[in-house]
Amino acid sequence: MVGIVLGSIALARTQSNRATNQGQAIAGLTCSVVAVLVAILLAVRVGGWIARNTGPLGRLDRCITQSHNRASVADCFGRFANEVRP
Repeated sequence: MVGIVLGSIALARTQSNRATNQGQAIAGLTCSVVAVLVAILLAVRVGGWIARNTGPLGRLDRCITQSHNRASVADCFGRFANEVRP
């Protein structure tokens, strides 16, 4: 969000002839908008995945908590991989 604000300010300055870097302002604004859109998309996708898999995630947490060695932790992740939904 900060990048969008700063890019907008820079673009406004170039249009009022107070700066000469219009290309950089446009590139910064474009990159910032794309980054915000990708972040929103990832947040929605990851949040949806977590919501669909709360049961397996809870069981994984309990299993790891009760594990005493690496082999049992590996077994926990194996069971989790079989239960999880894409």
